[in-house]
Amino acid sequence: MTVRAILDLLGKGDAGEKAKLPIDRAPFTASSFQSLWRLWLESDYRGSNFYVYLPPKGLREEQFRVHIRWHWRVVALELPEDLKERLARELIKLTQDRIN
Repeated sequence: MTVRAILDLLGKGDAGEKAKLPIDRAPFTASSFQSLWRLWLESDYRGSNFYVYLPPKGLREEQFRVHIRWHWRVVALELPEDLKERLARELIKLTQDRIN
């Protein structure tokens, strides 16, 4: 997967035939940032660490968690569990196809 494909997946929900998300689950769409106040209220703050859940209107188990450190530096992006599992299955399938 290329950097462009990852950015398309996160921003548009679509990075090709096998990498798609419903647009309302894509974390970095314009609608995710319509209400900065809502983002602020639904975020977690732990010292110099700040966690934003995107998209803000989604269910917590379907949201991406963005870890931001002091000076507004993104240090991690945690995927929802179902997406992690789907990507892991695709990786296993791809690896098996290459071995065979």
